[in-house]
Amino acid sequence: MMKMRWLFALFALWIAGCGGADKGGDSGGATDTDGETHMTHTDMNTMDDAEIAAALWDEIQGYDSWGQTEGWGTEPVESGDHLGAYVVAYYNDALVNWSFSGEAPEGSISVKEGWVHEGSTGCNPCGTACNPCGTTGCNPCGTTCNPCGTTACSPCGTTGGDGELVIGNFTVMKKVPGYAPDDGDWFWAQYSVDGDVLEMGQPQMCVGCHAAAATDYVYGAPPE
Repeated sequence: MMKMRWLFALFALWIAGCGGADKGGDSGGATDTDGETHMTHTDMNTMDDAEIAAALWDEIQGYDSWGQTEGWGTEPVESGDHLGAYVVAYYNDALVNWSFSGEAPEGSISVKEGWVHEGSTGCNPCGTACNPCGTTGCNPCGTTCNPCGTTACSPCGTTGGDGELVIGNFTVMKKVPGYAPDDGDWFWAQYSVDGDVLEMGQPQMCVGCHAAAATDYVYGAPPE
């Protein structure tokens, strides 16, 4: 009988040890009530921009199951301001449940899919609004004046292929308290479909455009 009690006690201790690993353990971030793990602002403020961008890419996986504000759907809408001719936006719980009054909650994330015509390879035309430096000479692909930063982007959709629309890139913003107090504390990243970072940190193309939003750098409604 004593041996059985001793074995039972060992078994109980083993169960307790296994069951405690997921409670308050180091999971690399916090866990929402829906079971999703995300990076806290404390985590992100100890990282450089490249590390934040890498962590944010992992965090947005499965974004297409997130919510949307009124007016959005799964069909892309025309937009010349992002890295694609058309966009679709998704918001995590913190942002989709926000009242769009005051500051967005800590940890808010917006993901915009950038849709392009299959086969697009051209640069933006000289001297147009799609070529933001506005010089009289063409801004070559791969420069900061041609914001895609690649040789296969045409954000306004004025040049390039005429195939069906496909996702060509992602533009992501996340609210990280203390990251950039002068610009709403938003961290920005733009990715290729494979997760390669095209822009990160505080790209002026992103900050300058979203500074005109009515509330905290966030455009909730689709472009008109």
